[in-house]
Amino acid sequence: MITNNLIIKNAVIINRNFEGRAEPPYNPAGQRNFTVRLPEEDAIQLSKDGWNVKIRPSSDPDEGSVGYLSVTVSFGKYPPRIIQVTEKNGKFNKVPLNETTVANIDTAEIKDIKLEIRPYNWTGRDGKTGGVKAYLKTMYFTLIEDIFASDYDDPDWTTDDLPFEVD
Repeated sequence: MITNNLIIKNAVIINRNFEGRAEPPYNPAGQRNFTVRLPEEDAIQLSKDGWNVKIRPSSDPDEGSVGYLSVTVSFGKYPPRIIQVTEKNGKFNKVPLNETTVANIDTAEIKDIKLEIRPYNWTGRDGKTGGVKAYLKTMYFTLIEDIFASDYDDPDWTTDDLPFEVD
């Protein structure tokens, strides 16, 4: 039984579906998830530990095999903490994302991702251990700033400057 969370710094994620859009036949509507790419040696160890890791040959012949771990993003009983980070002149701006705004990750240009993944040890109907499902617990990701971002930098800006209320 796995009890420790999995920490991945400098993560590479693919197949982003934070919106939960339907992608038949692979993903029914409402299921939010992504895949994190793992080095072969880490993938092998996680697989031995019970995580549901897929190992496939890499498209890069010098790389060998690559591991993939599918991670579920659930806003149910234990919602994840997802923080979007921007950096300007050595200062960081952190914006928490919620169930609505998290879909922005699907198309974001990201330069750095840090993940904490929570294991869920599940059992089959026969009572035997079925394996470990991966759930996102914490994610910090840094955006690549676009060319116009600095045009709108204002260190004194607050949500009070908006013409409407923000919850």
